[in-house]
Amino acid sequence: MAEAGKAEMLLLAVVPEVFSLAGRPASLSRYLPGTFWAMEGITTQNLEKYLENMLIRTDARGVTATGEIRYGKVVKMICETADGINADLIVLATHGKAGTEAFWANSVAAQVQKLTTRPLLLCPV
Repeated sequence: MAEAGKAEMLLLAVVPEVFSLAGRPASLSRYLPGTFWAMEGITTQNLEKYLENMLIRTDARGVTATGEIRYGKVVKMICETADGINADLIVLATHGKAGTEAFWANSVAAQVQKLTTRPLLLCPV
C-alpha cells in the first residue's frame, strides 16, 4: 500500500516498560532483575536488527521509511506516536481475537482502537 500510494512509513517497535508487565516477565523483573535487563538488551538488539532489515526491504521497493524503538506502555506509545506524526493510518498485526477473547488476551489492537480516532488496518498473523 505504501508503495502504491507513495506514502512515508514509520516502523515502530515498542518495548513494554517494566511496570506494565504481567505474568512471567513481571516475576522475572522482580526476582531476577539482572537477568531481566540482560533479556531486555537482547530484545532491543533483535528489534534493531529486525527494523534494519525491514528498512532495507522498504528501500528496495522505493518506499520512504524510518524505524524507531520506543519504551513505555505499548498502546499509549502507539497512539502518542501516531498523534505526534499526524499519521494517516495505523497498521497493526493481529492474532484475530475479538470481544471477550481479545479482552482476556490483552489485545493491543483492541485497546488502540478504543484510544484513537485514526483509521486502523489490522493484518492477521
